[in-house]
Amino acid sequence: MKRIKQKGGAIINKLLLSFILILTGCNTGLVFSEVSMENIPSDMQGSIESAKMENGCYLFTDEGKAIYVFLNGGNVILGEEAAFFKEVKIEQYEDTLNIYFTENKTSKYSNEKLKHQLLYKITPHDSYEKIQLFRNGEPIPFDIVFGI
Repeated sequence: MKRIKQKGGAIINKLLLSFILILTGCNTGLVFSEVSMENIPSDMQGSIESAKMENGCYLFTDEGKAIYVFLNGGNVILGEEAAFFKEVKIEQYEDTLNIYFTENKTSKYSNEKLKHQLLYKITPHDSYEKIQLFRNGEPIPFDIVFGI
């Protein structure tokens, strides 16, 4: 009986190790992080200021070094609800980069906890044939694509 337990434990350890290796092998090297609006890279400041004039979703590419996504809901028309963003998720699937976010609306303009503008920096591991954007689960186009 003792021998069976040891053998069973070894099998479980091998399965666990295999699972970890599979997960590690699936890591694409994709790195992304939110960038504070106060820390916008100097070579992007003019483009971001231009994009701030209109609400929308903007893509900035830096010759394969970095990709930036700017979500802007900071312009509110009197009497309309303001857009705010949360739950940003970025994934790579084969040669496609998928960017997901949730957009909600509020009439409480002064709630400082809500993010009406978000900037994300993506450091790609690979080049992408396609970059897709999804708002609330639905595919949408970028409003403007900038090269910096």
